[in-house]
Amino acid sequence: MKNRTIFFWRTLLVGALVAWMAVIFMFSAKPAEESQEQSYFIGRTIADFIQRLGGLSWSQERKQAFVEAIDFYVRKAAHGTEYAILGGLWMAAFQSFGKVLSRSGRFSWIYGTLYAISDEIHQYFVPGRACQVRDMLIDSAGVLVGVCSYFVCAKFWKVWKNGRKREKK
Repeated sequence: MKNRTIFFWRTLLVGALVAWMAVIFMFSAKPAEESQEQSYFIGRTIADFIQRLGGLSWSQERKQAFVEAIDFYVRKAAHGTEYAILGGLWMAAFQSFGKVLSRSGRFSWIYGTLYAISDEIHQYFVPGRACQVRDMLIDSAGVLVGVCSYFVCAKFWKVWKNGRKREKK
């Protein structure tokens, strides 16, 4: 029974990793105009939130200017976030195979960074998109954030779990 459970979790984690890589690939495959409209949608959502929070009333021109002003940051935050998730998924997948936490971290960061590089090369062939070293670095940093976040959560989990065992005794 234990082997079935382990197999289930491994399959689930590796499947989630592969699915997330496919999601990243699909985002990268969108032509520039479609990608920009997506980031503008996020920018408009942020602008609406700020308006409601602050009780502000912006004209359409002012709102659009705000959206355009934050577009760079929205795009880079998206890069970092999607790769942080990828780093965490790589860690979870490696850990499901019983790898040492520090070794999992190194391999997760390396594989995540290699995927980031291949993703940027892929974007070079998408209409209106480009292959940018800056994005590779942001993506790689995002992977590192995901790996470190997983590492910290795993350590806290271990401390919490050991504390619960002591309480039961």
